[in-house]
Amino acid sequence: MNRPYQHAFSRREQFIDFIQRHPQSRDPAYLSEMVRGISERGVLRTRRFGAQPVTVIGSNYREGIQAMGMPARCFALLDLLDEHTGSNPNAHVLCLEGLTAFASQMRLLYPQAICSEYAPTQEEQLRISPVPHVDVHDTQFASGSFDAIISAEIFEHVPYLNKALSECRRILRPEGQLIATFPFAAGSERLIQRAVLENGEVKHLIQPPEYHGNPVRPEEGALVFQVPAWDILDQCQNAGFSSAQMLYISDAERGIMQTELDGLFVLRAVA
Repeated sequence: MNRPYQHAFSRREQFIDFIQRHPQSRDPAYLSEMVRGISERGVLRTRRFGAQPVTVIGSNYREGIQAMGMPARCFALLDLLDEHTGSNPNAHVLCLEGLTAFASQMRLLYPQAICSEYAPTQEEQLRISPVPHVDVHDTQFASGSFDAIISAEIFEHVPYLNKALSECRRILRPEGQLIATFPFAAGSERLIQRAVLENGEVKHLIQPPEYHGNPVRPEEGALVFQVPAWDILDQCQNAGFSSAQMLYISDAERGIMQTELDGLFVLRAVA
């Protein structure tokens, strides 16, 4: 079983150097051993909730290692949020999901949190009520409203990523943090653009289109517009953040890993 560790990278070259010096991090046999240990132990050792029964579903470990109805990556987000807020239940947090098990836990741990969904039609807004609709490109909140924004698998689905990052910066207080997970093209300097929205119409650049789960539109899913890469750090700087890093977190006891690497990437951008 691996020892937990966390590294912060600000450039692709730093991560490539790390991987070259630690080849075990992507060794299939080692990753299989990690998963086998998780399955045999039968629990994830979460910081907030103690030991929780774990299930391993399929081979997409980033999504399939679960406890309390949540992918283990959600515990990484929560740990970083707690680190930033000091676990202060009165912290003002915007969580960009509102219909998931993670959102339910967020409301319990952070009673002041606003947990939202993207529901652009009136029918959808009525259906998800009292969960509010929030368009991360253009929110309804005043500048400097939040101590933190938590985003779990959202940024691959927004058609205008630069605009979304700028809006997140606007509504964060000074020293506030954007903490986000998303599929990350770790080997690529520039994001992989799969689709664009032009004049209200979607243009697919890569076939077939890729869709992920969407609790608001479960039959339709959510279209992947891009797979972010290392240039998201430059995008954060251009959006007005004072600093931005990709954190690489590996912890088998908490199930924090993915199929091809022993760790998970999390964006942390500081206002």
